[in-house]
Amino acid sequence: MQAKSVWQNLQYLWPDQHQQRSFEEWLSWILDNNHCNKHSEILVAQLGIGEFTMEGLQQPKNLNSEIWEPPPPDIVKVNYDACFNQQERKGWSGLIIRNHEGYELGACRRKLSRVHSPFVAEEVAVEHALEFAKDLGFIRIIVEGDSRKVAEKFVYTQQDFSVISAYIWTSRQRAKGFPTCEFRWIPREKQGRISSGGETESRGGRR
Repeated sequence: MQAKSVWQNLQYLWPDQHQQRSFEEWLSWILDNNHCNKHSEILVAQLGIGEFTMEGLQQPKNLNSEIWEPPPPDIVKVNYDACFNQQERKGWSGLIIRNHEGYELGACRRKLSRVHSPFVAEEVAVEHALEFAKDLGFIRIIVEGDSRKVAEKFVYTQQDFSVISAYIWTSRQRAKGFPTCEFRWIPREKQGRISSGGETESRGGRR
């Protein structure tokens, strides 16, 4: 297998039975069996590949970073996306933070649990976006995703009675902790590169 030989040539340990492992199991094995000083290299490499697969889950496609629109100079933009498997009731969120020059300041993927629809998955991805921005120390943000319905829940502040009302309330409260927090909707093809398949991981530095 070509991928195995490449990783081994770079002196990374590789499981013998990779073909029988899910992506989660494979990545967990890689991180557990390679020295901790290699972990950041492994995660950055995996984020850069952008072709993560997980049985039954589809990744975002046709994302073109060339038409991504930058935020103002004093604000960062957090783009989020989510994928959801209806049968297994699980999914993943993908997040990426960029500044006005398009420079990537952080990227993160997190597992979605206790979700029952793509609509809920998108809203939980919003929560993850707010948490991730706060963890990295950003206080002036634009949160942007491709779900118009979810974005409208935050743009219009009237009381929400939808199936995701509890999630919306939680995210609205979390958003109040930012001096500037704007929510926007954008077509999927304008988001830029976001990967929402794979194990929980992140990279980025504090502002």
